[in-house]
Amino acid sequence: MGMPNIDAEYAIIGACLIDNSLSANIIKDMSPSEFCDPKARRAFELISSLNTCDMLVLINESAKNGGVKLEQRDVASFIDACKHMPNVPHYISIVKEAALRRMIASIGSKLVNMSSDASVPVAEILDRARAVIDDASLYRAGTEGRLSKYFDSDEAEMRKWAKGVPIYKVGIEELDACYQGGLLPGQICYIIGPQGSMKTALLLHSIRDYIARNGRKVVFFSLDMMGEEIKDRLMAAKAMITPQRARMLYLEDRQTYEKLKAEIKDEYEYLLKIYDNTRTFPEMRKVIVAERPSLVAIDFITAVEVEQKKDSPDYLKLSRAEECLRRWKTEFPDVTWVILNQMSETSKLLQGKGDVGLGRGRGGGSLTNIAHVGIELFVDQAAAREDSFSNNVQPWLIATIFKNRLGGAGKYFRLFYHGPTMTFTGHGERVNPVREKKPMFNLSL
Repeated sequence: MGMPNIDAEYAIIGACLIDNSLSANIIKDMSPSEFCDPKARRAFELISSLNTCDMLVLINESAKNGGVKLEQRDVASFIDACKHMPNVPHYISIVKEAALRRMIASIGSKLVNMSSDASVPVAEILDRARAVIDDASLYRAGTEGRLSKYFDSDEAEMRKWAKGVPIYKVGIEELDACYQGGLLPGQICYIIGPQGSMKTALLLHSIRDYIARNGRKVVFFSLDMMGEEIKDRLMAAKAMITPQRARMLYLEDRQTYEKLKAEIKDEYEYLLKIYDNTRTFPEMRKVIVAERPSLVAIDFITAVEVEQKKDSPDYLKLSRAEECLRRWKTEFPDVTWVILNQMSETSKLLQGKGDVGLGRGRGGGSLTNIAHVGIELFVDQAAAREDSFSNNVQPWLIATIFKNRLGGAGKYFRLFYHGPTMTFTGHGERVNPVREKKPMFNLSL
């Protein structure tokens, strides 16, 4: 296990020497450390550093600066090993897998040595083990290069689309139609609003819709609510009861509780992963690496703790979040992102005066820079009172599309929902804000 395949390593070097157009792509796809044979590693180091595949230059440069010296017969062996150019992606996958197995064996030896030290607590050994595995980037090393993206990128892309790309929708028909029916992997939906504007309820509605349509894994970082509360919300939506009633079912109606519990587990057990105690961006990244979800939801982003900087201001957290999301979009290209955020007190006051649809998230809303779709929620009590002779009606919930890279922004929708169960019907209606006209300037006397 993990033994090098010298023929495959030689064939890759030979491919670089035979076809210069392939060498640049192979260099991007591999590193010298993945070669076990000293001559093949030396040759790949020179090809990578010199950006040349000339045989004579390779031989001459290998004689400099010490190191393994390449002879003419070595270069001939490289070329002879590459018998069939279309097999080069397969050669790459063989070498990468052998390198990965050697890496795993090395890490295994380190873990064995750690575990044999009785003076080190088990918890510390586990933490060290996680750190070693994460530093080694094992997952990426094991998944990249099996079929080089540089050779069959078009075909691989078409195969991916043929299997059905998962589309994220908020789950409100009229709202989703504004951004071409949903978001694709790599895109970001940013939802903001004051406390009590049903952000989490809308997020859970969209997650249930996503799982039902796509059957793909969702990771939910709940920084606002405990996992137990999320479980109660899911049970309440399933049985159309209140979350409080769902919590009390265990005592009041054990048979119904067990039936509902079984239904929820069947539906979400393996597809919805809730993390309510993951508080930093590095911890989140480790979870994403391990779970490999199709959808990542974060509720809410300014509750994240910035490493080594306790009690950081919100603008710093949003700046750090923007930095991480930009990097993660490249690192995890098959993930769609949904980010929830509270609003500042000033923004809530302005919302109450009708100043809605500007996306004023707490800390200035800097995530708007990278969002593909931005949705602002607003609870309008006055509209509900005007809609009924009684004040005992649920308020209107208005969703504003304040940013939309996929279509037109500045549209307002009333969302229909059931207040006691905190669930949405999946429908809404287009509305327009009513604003008092004010003069642009005041005359100063």
